[in-house]
Amino acid sequence: MLVWVVLGFIALLDGAISGNVVGMCFGTSMMFGAASLYLTQYVKSEYKGKRALEVIFTILMFSVFVFGYIATRNLILGVITSSIVVIIFAAFVASYLLPKIRKPKSYN
Repeated sequence: MLVWVVLGFIALLDGAISGNVVGMCFGTSMMFGAASLYLTQYVKSEYKGKRALEVIFTILMFSVFVFGYIATRNLILGVITSSIVVIIFAAFVASYLLPKIRKPKSYN
């Protein structure tokens, strides 16, 4: 787990030194994702603050790509941003439709 944080930090530093915004986005997103994953897997607590941190890190992980795309108009970040939007939309549609589909039909 620590490896992903270190790799993300290295990518962030490499992007900052070279001026590559895409590298900085990937590094920052990797660090936020690893922090969220660490909280999910290794911190055993039902504390609401832990859950809030997990959600905040996950949102930050995805929003880095969105802000990176807005700042640079890079094709790679645009594809990633579009994929994130489609996946979130599909998740909301599925969470709305699946209970209606699985609901048993009653015949009177």
